Amino acid sequence: MVCMKMSSFVVFCCVLVALAQNIAASPAPNKNAHLQGVVEDFINITINSLLDGLDDPLKVPSLFERYNNVLLTGWLNVSHLELVGFSSIVAKSIDVEYHALTPSSVNLTLEIGGLSLFFDYEASLLLGQLLPYFALGNLSANLDSLVINLFTLADVSLVPTNISNFQNASVDFSVGKNTWLHVEGIYKSDDISKDVNEFLDILIARVIDFVDYNHERISRIISPILQEILDAIFNQKSEEEY
Repeated sequence: MVCMKMSSFVVFCCVLVALAQNIAASPAPNKNAHLQGVVEDFINITINSLLDGLDDPLKVPSLFERYNNVLLTGWLNVSHLELVGFSSIVAKSIDVEYHALTPSSVNLTLEIGGLSLFFDYEASLLLGQLLPYFALGNLSANLDSLVINLFTLADVSLVPTNISNFQNASVDFSVGKNTWLHVEGIYKSDDISKDVNEFLDILIARVIDFVDYNHERISRIISPILQEILDAIFNQKSEEEY
């Protein structure tokens, strides 16, 4: 009986020692939070540095293109092109669950408050060797409240801070209702332009509704494409460094 009690006591002590070793080996909550904060700051600084390199508004004085192929023949002249809204891009949330030995999870939400595009144009084109298109007018467009949610697993190193080997990337997004595209000067006719723009308003509204209703299916389609892009840009670069 005494032997059984002693055996039980020894097993109990072994369990306590094992638990103590696991607790000692695990990072403290405050330390883990600090590491996550370092990685999140790194991502935020990287995004801001990329945005700082973009002019807002982005202006292109003029652009002239001449085409001579089966699909398109003729010329297109674009002037006073202006793209506004890069400064509205913000990392709404960055959440990193850091793991030293296994891939860390990265959740990133980017929000674009609004992007506006405007340019004057003149065109004299033949589409598909069949349909002539001539125009003198302008094009304006607005992309409203684009929210992009990105999730990925990645290897995170702290010294130096770096993120590589992205895996299982997935993306989801939504677009605001105040998104539109207007084209003036189609065939140099106000009536034709009006009819086309009314059609575009209906088409874009239905596309937005379709995206909202089918965003999970769309995510499953575009996520593998995103993974291939990340592989081409980041993962290949990491292999070259080795």
